[in-house]
Amino acid sequence: MDKRLVKGFEKLINSDVIKNIYPMIDHIDIKNFRWNPYGTKPGYLLNLDIVVDSPDMTEDNMYDLDFDPHYLADKHIRDLSKYLSIDISSIFFTVHNLEGDLIHEWNPF
Repeated sequence: MDKRLVKGFEKLINSDVIKNIYPMIDHIDIKNFRWNPYGTKPGYLLNLDIVVDSPDMTEDNMYDLDFDPHYLADKHIRDLSKYLSIDISSIFFTVHNLEGDLIHEWNPF
């Protein structure tokens, strides 16, 4: 995949479109983006690092703080990928706070 497309996608997912929905997000980094021709639906495997600026957020209270990283990935990130004609088959992610503490991790495999 063209590095410019990945960089453009990263800018899109860090835009106000996402931050208006989840204001606690500081930024989202694309850690890995590769084509997967296997499985029931060929497409890209996307690995994200989601950083939130809520120092008190934990895995136990993130939903109480109106943050759902699964919905962020499965709904909003997938919807934005369609603007760039990117077919995503699976999204993996980790959620960290600004200090680097792991809050949540998702790997569907």
